[in-house]
Amino acid sequence: MTSSEAELMSKQEQLKTITEQLQSCGPVAAPQLPDTSTQQVAKLEEKIRELELERNNLKKAVKLLESDGSGGREGGCGGQDAQSEVLSTSTISRADDSQRMKELEDTFEERYMRVTLQPSLTPLTPLLSNVNLSLLSLAMSISHSSP
Repeated sequence: MTSSEAELMSKQEQLKTITEQLQSCGPVAAPQLPDTSTQQVAKLEEKIRELELERNNLKKAVKLLESDGSGGREGGCGGQDAQSEVLSTSTISRADDSQRMKELEDTFEERYMRVTLQPSLTPLTPLLSNVNLSLLSLAMSISHSSP
């Protein structure tokens, strides 16, 4: 049994234990439980979701390893090349994800600045238009007065 399969079995046992704990609480006892118990149930449910997600990821990893293993036996050391290709693709994905997150953060900062500056700019807009009109009339009077 490989370490991935052992880890998968361990996660499944944890999932069963948490499920049994939730079932032992039962729907009958729920109205009588204090807030801390409902919080504990919520935490356990969240833990179950996390464990199920991790279990699914481990199953995918085991399947990938099994398929790489069978392909590697047939093709000599081709399994190592496939694994390094998967790792490099994963690294590129992480880099892309971090770049996207940075772009999103920048966008949120720009929007935040617009929202925070908008109220302070609103009273200045009429003043700016008055200054523009004054400059325009001054320019007109200067152009009319010069020969």
